[in-house]
Amino acid sequence: MFGIERETIRTSLNGQIADTDHPNCLGSKLTHPYFTTDFGEAQLELVTPPHKTIDASLRFLSKLHRYFYTCEKHELLWPLSMPPVLGDIRIADFGTSNCGKNKTLYREGLAYRYPIQMQMISGIHANYSFEKPETSEKMMGVIRNFLRYGWLLSYLFGASPFAHKSLFSKRPKGLKKLGDLYYAPYATSLRMSHFGYYSRIQNQLPISYNKLDQYISDIQKALNTPHPDYEGYGLNSNLLQIPGELYSRIRPKSSLHDNGKPLVGLAKSGIDYIEVRALDLNPYKPLGIGSDQLKFTEQFLNYCLNKPSPPLSREEVAALTANQNSVALQGRRPRLNLQTLKGPKSMHSLAKQLIEDIDSDLMPLIDNPDLTLSAKLLADLKKQDGDMIALGLKLAKEHKKTLGQISNTDDLKAKAKKSQTMHETLEAKDHFYLTGYEDLEHSTQFLIRTALEKNIGVEILDRPHNIIRLTQGTHSHIVQQATKTALDTYIAPLIMDNKALTKQLLKENNLKVPSGQTFHSIDEAKNFKLPKGKYVIKPNTANFGLGIAFVRNQTAYNKTIHSAFAHAPSIIVEEFIAGDEYRFLIIGEKIIGVLRREPANVVGDGIHTIRQLVTSKNLDPHSFKPPKEHIQLTHNEKAHLKKQRLSPTSIPRKGKKILLRENSNISTGGDPIDVTDTIHTYYKKIALKAVKILDVAVCGVDMLIINPEKKDTYAIIELNYNPTLSMHAYPYQGTPRDGATPLFSLLGFQT
Repeated sequence: MFGIERETIRTSLNGQIADTDHPNCLGSKLTHPYFTTDFGEAQLELVTPPHKTIDASLRFLSKLHRYFYTCEKHELLWPLSMPPVLGDIRIADFGTSNCGKNKTLYREGLAYRYPIQMQMISGIHANYSFEKPETSEKMMGVIRNFLRYGWLLSYLFGASPFAHKSLFSKRPKGLKKLGDLYYAPYATSLRMSHFGYYSRIQNQLPISYNKLDQYISDIQKALNTPHPDYEGYGLNSNLLQIPGELYSRIRPKSSLHDNGKPLVGLAKSGIDYIEVRALDLNPYKPLGIGSDQLKFTEQFLNYCLNKPSPPLSREEVAALTANQNSVALQGRRPRLNLQTLKGPKSMHSLAKQLIEDIDSDLMPLIDNPDLTLSAKLLADLKKQDGDMIALGLKLAKEHKKTLGQISNTDDLKAKAKKSQTMHETLEAKDHFYLTGYEDLEHSTQFLIRTALEKNIGVEILDRPHNIIRLTQGTHSHIVQQATKTALDTYIAPLIMDNKALTKQLLKENNLKVPSGQTFHSIDEAKNFKLPKGKYVIKPNTANFGLGIAFVRNQTAYNKTIHSAFAHAPSIIVEEFIAGDEYRFLIIGEKIIGVLRREPANVVGDGIHTIRQLVTSKNLDPHSFKPPKEHIQLTHNEKAHLKKQRLSPTSIPRKGKKILLRENSNISTGGDPIDVTDTIHTYYKKIALKAVKILDVAVCGVDMLIINPEKKDTYAIIELNYNPTLSMHAYPYQGTPRDGATPLFSLLGFQT
């Protein structure tokens, strides 16, 4: 199998590095499988999936290029490995998800550790796996031989003999000046020399390529060894931030990524394919690489596979590194010698022997260095009077014209849209879940997140029961499930847990509640004759919508009381009030947030079924909820649809809202919609009065309101002693409300 990754820089039509964001039409650079960015925001990376042939992979890469030019008409793809004029370099921004922030932070670390200009050099990464799966031992042998003889690729295909002066922070020793450029007369690839991807510190890392387990161990050691020069920047201060930071011309790779841990994948499944990173962009090819180059590289790898590959000593590794640098800087110089175990030998004779052994038709390039890419590029540069930008623009515009545009973009548009949804979902998920505390209930996670932001210490005392200790200096408080605190008396939650008793106390204080009765046994409840009208049956002491039913006749009533009693020793039968349900969050006699809670619902588009709309809404990052709060299509939802003469396969008209349940609990898929700023102040006063009756510090008031713009059209259905903060912090619509900060203030913490 074979795949290609092409790095390139997006430029304006006059050759300046683009200052625009990653194009929207390409989707999310974080989650798109084909379009991403390397180091800089303008440094586009085009990635093909694995294909069975090189030509198939090139066809796919061509499609990606043509799609780019179809949707981004005012930019060009820079054809040279060496970047155009470099000014302030904008690091790629991958967004606010944990994964995205880590990618950006990693690049910030690179910018500190190495010359930032170096990161804007581009090239081709070619991924090869052999037709017959080889053992990891054989694959490591391929890598060792590639390190021995890979200088040949730089000689044949190196295409970066010069670079703009802006690539260097000071005049590079050993290079000549030509206008605004630096070059070496016999250079093949500055990119693959110490002027390109090179690190003095990395060059001292003892990474062994003799055994896979030793290779993994050596990189793991570098990942865990601090370096004083790197303190305080990037992901960490170690020699390597991640395995991918290791600058190597070739890498062993595993298809098993194991949650972004490539070393774990290598250890578990061994080497599946090899990534060749030594190829410069071919500026004369519209895709940055040609079939002839890739097929020779394949031949070369087969040669490396079949040729004996003894272990590498440190001395040989040093010699091979020097050989690569010599060919990169002086590869076309007559009588250039390279180091071998038998002493210095002519590069020309070594190259001829390799071409003969590989049985390639590229011998003319060995006999005549002027036929190499690097020589041709220098010759063409002189024709442009040494103007690298003019040469790059000329080639880029020719490639754009050659490639043309793509007529059918539907599949790539769909990929872009899907990647954007995945990106938004990641951000919503990471905004919702707190890393390291995902097992805690969500209000507790929100409380902890806010505490850490405000330098309030957090200690987990009991994870299963969500009990934490908050500390600031000598001041501390123990809190359970975010809102259970020592500020409330023991009797208050006992009262609120009994819905019938709560209603009685509210009614005694002239607050409106639904009329109804309480039953303590099934027999007692069965003897009740249901009057005409609609009624709500619910457990007296249960929460989260458990056991709630809405009935209109005696038969339905008799069936549902059993379900209600399954959740509590007593039940309430009360009149149904046709209003919207509101939740008031009160902390310390202040209204923190007000939500209108809509029952689980979908909105028709005239195309998709209710089942499809449910799936789409559950996956919509703008309505992100944990899976246990997703909309379901159980018998309850299907029964409610049936009352509306609908089913999961019905297709609602565009804009038609379909309710899937009667109860509005968030736990059963309901939508929390913030209305704090628009709700009538009359109802805020009613909610505060209700809480004052029970003298509680933290409370959630559930109220049915028939007309929220008029006074006195309400009924309080219950009070909650352990109100959730998360539904106010993450509303489906409206302004998020912070319940944690006022709680901290109430507990005496400095915020």
